[in-house]
Amino acid sequence: MNSMASSSAQLAVADDNSAAVARAGPAIVMRCLLVSVDQRSTELVEATASSEGWLAEKCRAVDQAMRLAFRKEFHLAFVDIQSVGGGEQQMEFEQLAHDLAHNHVPLLVISGNPDDPLAEIHARQLGVWLYLPGFDGMTELDVVFREARAVHERLRADRPADNRQLLGSIEQSASSRTR
Repeated sequence: MNSMASSSAQLAVADDNSAAVARAGPAIVMRCLLVSVDQRSTELVEATASSEGWLAEKCRAVDQAMRLAFRKEFHLAFVDIQSVGGGEQQMEFEQLAHDLAHNHVPLLVISGNPDDPLAEIHARQLGVWLYLPGFDGMTELDVVFREARAVHERLRADRPADNRQLLGSIEQSASSRTR
């Protein structure tokens, strides 16, 4: 039998098999921008993100990804450069990764070509949070999303106290724009 007690500040949940757990405040909706042309990778990342409590928005094109990045706040971006296979489209995905890393997203994951030793160096120069050479679906993505949430929470906690109120109002404003 479940028993619930709540207040505006905390929610405690307990059932017959576990101890009560207290959670404070509203949960932040963590958003992930997923850019890939590979349907299998897209479905896998999206399903894992969802199971870890993330809202994933997927794009197949750079212009669509940039529009979303300007309109919404994302905590993580996953750019699957490996999925485009080279040429002009690869350069567009690399430029997108650069723009996201420097202007829009605090945590960037890049899936690159495992046969290109310079790809990881280029990604590291961008300041990526995680580089996956040759993403094949075997990566423990659930860990990636949990760690990204923990990093975001540490970044929030490390900000000066006088900026927390400003950060909260910015996040509230961003969430009201996306409704």
